[in-house]
Amino acid sequence: MPKKAIVRAQVEPELKKQAEARFSEWGMTVDEAITLLYERVAGGYCSDPFSPHIPNAETIAAMEEGKDREGQPKYSSFGEFLATLD
Repeated sequence: MPKKAIVRAQVEPELKKQAEARFSEWGMTVDEAITLLYERVAGGYCSDPFSPHIPNAETIAAMEEGKDREGQPKYSSFGEFLATLD
């Protein structure tokens, strides 16, 4: 379907710059990002597209701990790993 509607928004210049950089990292244009948001909201794909999914301090600490692989056991196969769970 051809796109004919225009959406205008005013945002802080630095916020715009940061968001556009992130969209670019994801391989998206601003138009594509806005269209994706509209499709999710209009199509009922998500109940709340603005719910925060920001990890708390405990979760961040656990994620950082998980990045440190030193001292972690290494397994040659998934089966070997599963055997250690008994």
